[in-house]
Amino acid sequence: MNLPKRALFLWRIQLLLLCIVPAVISGFIYYANSRLFNTITILWVGLFLIIYFAYLPFYYDSYAYNVSQNKISIRKGIFFVFHKEIYISNIQYISVTESPLQTLLGLATLKIFSAGGQLVISSIPKDTAFAMNNSISRKLIVDK
Repeated sequence: MNLPKRALFLWRIQLLLLCIVPAVISGFIYYANSRLFNTITILWVGLFLIIYFAYLPFYYDSYAYNVSQNKISIRKGIFFVFHKEIYISNIQYISVTESPLQTLLGLATLKIFSAGGQLVISSIPKDTAFAMNNSISRKLIVDK
């Protein structure tokens, strides 16, 4: 399954909020050295534009998760592809979390913990996250 378009929107908002810090810092540098200010501003604005218009859409397209009868898998990444699977029988704990921005957009993050590590499925629809949480919890109870 792929993520909803709201996930890409959320990531772009988070990037915009993150870029406030270099803008403020470069504003203070302006008084000390305007050439340094121009260089730093061009660098971080260029990096922002590359991430906003190129990296995030490609990352969004590469992000997919799958829930089957016996395992949950996730695949994401552009340069380094991350693929991880957790068997439902190995799951120890499940958590659903929401940031304030995710709450506004109706998204949530599902964290699945097992003895071998954790699997994080971020920015999925809130109702899907809770439905997966309930479904997996029921399977765990029935299996044990």
